[in-house]
Amino acid sequence: MAASAPVSAYGLPGPLRALIEGFQERRARTTADKSLALRLKDAMTREQVTARGLSFYIEHGAVAVYGNVADGAEREAILGLIARQPGVTRIVDHLRLADA
Repeated sequence: MAASAPVSAYGLPGPLRALIEGFQERRARTTADKSLALRLKDAMTREQVTARGLSFYIEHGAVAVYGNVADGAEREAILGLIARQPGVTRIVDHLRLADA
């Protein structure tokens, strides 16, 4: 896969420069979020997390996690795994205990 380099907006009219710089900023965030999602998926597989049906939504490094867990220990293990990933800026816990 080819990587694209940022386009220099120097010397362009203000509105066009702002448009290009805004696009590049959004693309960088999107790429970082996708990379974080892949790292999370790999970590879940590597650490053999047994909880099924978990969903992660990532935006600007903030990770929202949804799903059911068996107990508090499993919840803490999942939240700890998320916290250890580079690029995580915030964790929003929407996990529910299976018996609740």
